[in-house]
Amino acid sequence: MDSQDKRYQRTHARIRQVFEELVQTESFRDITVSSVSRRAGINRKTFYMHYESTTQLLNEMVEEIVREVQACEAEYRGTDGFCGAGMMEGFFRVLARREALHRRLICSPEYLFAFQMVTDSLARQSSCTDAAPLQLDSFRQRVVTTFLTGSVMQIYRDWLISGKPISEQELARFLERLMQGCLQGISEGQNCPKL
Repeated sequence: MDSQDKRYQRTHARIRQVFEELVQTESFRDITVSSVSRRAGINRKTFYMHYESTTQLLNEMVEEIVREVQACEAEYRGTDGFCGAGMMEGFFRVLARREALHRRLICSPEYLFAFQMVTDSLARQSSCTDAAPLQLDSFRQRVVTTFLTGSVMQIYRDWLISGKPISEQELARFLERLMQGCLQGISEGQNCPKL
């Protein structure tokens, strides 16, 4: 790798770092290409060599969160195809790695749209119930995945906002039991007449 590549990578990382710092203190509408460039010590032309916009930077952060959660899902998939024991604790560990940033994106009213982006993307891409033996048509499968993902994300958000009133481990175990009960109930209910 020559010095040009290293310089490009350093600049790219610096833009990302500055953007993350700004997200933690500013509303998204106040973060501009100019403010990121100025704080990163580069000009706007250099910024545009790396990113098209601040929206692209935010999308990259959302995609990164989704990839980390998906990796966690894959790691904790149970033998029955459902997300198994430890999955929720893994989820909390993923988000705790950069808690200040994730808290801002998930809890701040200024970034409610980012919370919705994470939730929607997880619901679309979640693999937690894809291999489950539910034998549901694709629409019902999406409903289950959207319900579980949306519920878990909202509960996690509420837990953070309320000051973590119970321990992370207790909440993780409770959410896992809730998810397993939901999926088991759907699986058992498949023998019931359709409404």
